[in-house]
Amino acid sequence: MIKFLFWNCQGAASPEFWRYLKDFLRHNNPHVVALFEPRINGLHADMVIARFGLSNSFRVEASGLSGGIWLLLNDVIDVEILKVSNQFVHGQARLTGSSHSMLFTVVYASPNATIRRDLWACLSDLNPGDDVSWLLGGDFNAILRTYEQAGVSSLGTGISQPFQDFVFTNGLVEAVFRDKIFTSKRGHVRKHLDRCLFNKG
Repeated sequence: MIKFLFWNCQGAASPEFWRYLKDFLRHNNPHVVALFEPRINGLHADMVIARFGLSNSFRVEASGLSGGIWLLLNDVIDVEILKVSNQFVHGQARLTGSSHSMLFTVVYASPNATIRRDLWACLSDLNPGDDVSWLLGGDFNAILRTYEQAGVSSLGTGISQPFQDFVFTNGLVEAVFRDKIFTSKRGHVRKHLDRCLFNKG
């Protein structure tokens, strides 16, 4: 089974981040690490990525302090990148020596609802059908249900109908969080924005 880590780290330059991620890698040994909002680019990013000792990497550069997707890959996973945008990276993964492969899409959705609406159409075009395993994970910047937010004045505010339609139309199922439901906090407002979805393949 291929193990993924999806993490909106909101900055990859601090020694605290390096220590935390290295400790996580040592104890959990994920095959694919997807990081969002690293807030560094270019040679600085190369230096940080090299610290973790993983064999390969791929990245969509951040635009200043916003966006950015990093993929860090260990040496027992073969990955082919199939499609890239500033909101997602789509690829095929296979453990070395295995005949079974799966599709994965690493998502960092724009906080702008208009730009994000285009994302759902793009992701729907990637749907391989139920004969092929497909995992989508990351920061979708949208909520599906009323209980996925707290601290807002109206419970109906913020629910994304286009995101709901995308999940339903593509027959996707959400992985259940074992711990806290909220993944984002800004002031008193808490939301469940980060998630993993998968098909029935």
